[in-house]
Amino acid sequence: MKKIKFDFNVDFYFYFLNKMVLSEIEKKERRRESNRKYTLANKERLLEKSKQYRIANKEKIIEKRKRYRKTPQSKKSTTISCWKYNGLILPLPWYSILYDYYINTHRCEVCNNEFKSKRDRHMDHCHETGQFRWILCCSCNTYDNWKKKKYNTNI
Repeated sequence: MKKIKFDFNVDFYFYFLNKMVLSEIEKKERRRESNRKYTLANKERLLEKSKQYRIANKEKIIEKRKRYRKTPQSKKSTTISCWKYNGLILPLPWYSILYDYYINTHRCEVCNNEFKSKRDRHMDHCHETGQFRWILCCSCNTYDNWKKKKYNTNI
């Protein structure tokens, strides 16, 4: 272990401040920077190690993915990703709120028919603006008959 000599009044004070009394944010930032430098310096070795792990544990990884896909968090993440891919544009916290609303809606908001299955529920949005409109059944979403009626589409 390296011995450190101090001029007790000044050096110890600054050593103590720099090493011992870092805020949690500063510790995280230093750790993140250290990890980034290590990763850049050892990129090939880490990639090879990761590749070897995936080869050696292929079945374990597949099983873990299957278990994750069945969790509510995975279903939520997948649904929100599909919405984004299909053009729904919302501020970030609203996706989670809309997902909760979507899951708890059990009737079509236009024809008021109960959804027959989870796959019958569709999130309708304007394809020009990306704005959410309704939670619809398959037939209302497919045929857009509700647009001919005078429903308020500015939700």
